[in-house]
Amino acid sequence: LKGGVTQTAKDFDTERELSCTTKFQGVDFKALRDKIHREKEENIPKSLRGLADGWAQVHEQEKRKRKNRLVMVKGTGSGYGSAFVPVLSENNYALEKGESSVFERELGGKGGKFGEVKSNRQYSGKDFGQQDFCQACGEAEELIHCNLCPVSYHQGCAEAEGVIANGISFSCSHHHCKTCGKNHSASGGLLFPCQSCPNSYCEDCLPKKGVSLLGKCERFEELGFNSKRNFAYIHCSGICEKVAIEEFDWAASVRKRRQCPEPVDVSYNFDEVSIKP
Repeated sequence: LKGGVTQTAKDFDTERELSCTTKFQGVDFKALRDKIHREKEENIPKSLRGLADGWAQVHEQEKRKRKNRLVMVKGTGSGYGSAFVPVLSENNYALEKGESSVFERELGGKGGKFGEVKSNRQYSGKDFGQQDFCQACGEAEELIHCNLCPVSYHQGCAEAEGVIANGISFSCSHHHCKTCGKNHSASGGLLFPCQSCPNSYCEDCLPKKGVSLLGKCERFEELGFNSKRNFAYIHCSGICEKVAIEEFDWAASVRKRRQCPEPVDVSYNFDEVSIKP
């Protein structure tokens, strides 16, 4: 195509064959579409027997395991008048084990036994490790660990940040906004904690200047913690970024510049008649 080209109805050649719009770069897309359509038609059953076989295959793949509400137990001496007595499944339990819970009756097939089902919630010491230094002062020894993330504190440092700690475990300052005090739920499900210090912000209170967005925290990811869930980690100041570089060997990711694609030649769709200078 060329710019500055002007044509009128007089320039239109009624004898010239129109270009096929379904062909591009030598590929006939109409032929490909017809081929796919033919293959679909070939897979359509041609008889009632074929329909029955196809339905049987689908049913075998998608059928659910049926649960019987009644079980037959031995009824000798029960006065029921039969060798077996129908009993509700939920009432069929041994005295030693006790009655089954609602969880076992309704959700047992989805998550296993009660107490063993895996939850998306993460617990300290089970799903991820803990850092071996205080998030506030950087020193080690006599640390208490956050229940919800790998952050650790000294008892005194946690209390200085306004966090109530019981001496064993607690929820650290990364789980509420430093300015307004909102937690994850109140802040729309996302907080911006600093990788290098105790500060954390909601979106409304996030400083407008001096903040660099990391997204995930690499050192927490190495401890097995999903740092992108409910968090978008930051460096809240240039000092925090310097600490991350010196103490955590952090390095900013370098974006690779994408190359422009190779030019596509479409000149075969045009000729000297259709393009006039």
